[in-house]
Amino acid sequence: MKLSHLRIVVAVVERGSVRSAARQLGMAQPAISRSIQELERELGVQLFERTKTGMVMTPVGEMVIRRAKMVQIEIQRTLDDVGHFKGQDVGSISIGLSTAAHLAILPKILAPFRQRFPKVRFKLTEGLFPYLEADIRDGLIDIYVGPVPKDRKNDDLIIEHLFENRRIIIARQGHPLAHATSVRQLAEASWVTTPVMPDTENEVNAIYTSVGMPPPNIVAQANSGMSIISVVASSDLLAPMPQQWVDFIARSNLIVQIPVVETTYTPAICVVHMARSPLTPAAQYLKDLIDRAGANHARTLSDPDLNKGTVA
Repeated sequence: MKLSHLRIVVAVVERGSVRSAARQLGMAQPAISRSIQELERELGVQLFERTKTGMVMTPVGEMVIRRAKMVQIEIQRTLDDVGHFKGQDVGSISIGLSTAAHLAILPKILAPFRQRFPKVRFKLTEGLFPYLEADIRDGLIDIYVGPVPKDRKNDDLIIEHLFENRRIIIARQGHPLAHATSVRQLAEASWVTTPVMPDTENEVNAIYTSVGMPPPNIVAQANSGMSIISVVASSDLLAPMPQQWVDFIARSNLIVQIPVVETTYTPAICVVHMARSPLTPAAQYLKDLIDRAGANHARTLSDPDLNKGTVA
């Protein structure tokens, strides 16, 4: 198996066709097709199904492509490490961030990182741990920052606590329950949730069970902050959100925080990366910035004076 074969099949998948992959790699289309056929013969499996509308990956092809991407990433990390020792800090870092991390951590780390590593490119992915876990474990995401379920095994991951967090409840402007002061007044509400925990419904169930209420009516699920805001702003659904949204909500004309007195905690915000593969110098520097930003945010949450205007 040649590295060039892996590079070619990944390009075909990422570009969507042999023609586009040929343009990207500067190769003739017949050469691309021959390389794929050579790899299929060597592996003894069919990686793509040839259809009238194009090439579609087979199940085994999807597995090979994922492994091929992992190989490419490890090679690039090796080149980045060597470049660092030669004084050439280039390359890229892939980061997965929850909405809480986007608001609490990202603004604090971008400027100092860009100052230290101006030629290293960021790839930012918004998402929660259940959706990004496979990519973190496979090394497709270098660092994840966000909530992690407490019972998550960390055999091949390093999971480090940054700070505890809690939920607020949001609704659209003018919602009939916008001025509720207790969760008990939300008994008839319908909800949209985010999949922070393996059992998605627990995210809202915990809010109700904390005051002895039966399970709520959950009618929708979304995996990004933008999706949650869009759904809430255009419907009567309520949503639990991390407290880092308070300032954004205060400036918004679309959504409001429902001022219930009960406090409900969500899984802690953590920083996660692979255990078996060391971070590149640039990624390690980024993690150090994340650790400092997380510690500062934790102090802000625990200090009433620092906390004014940032937490409900």
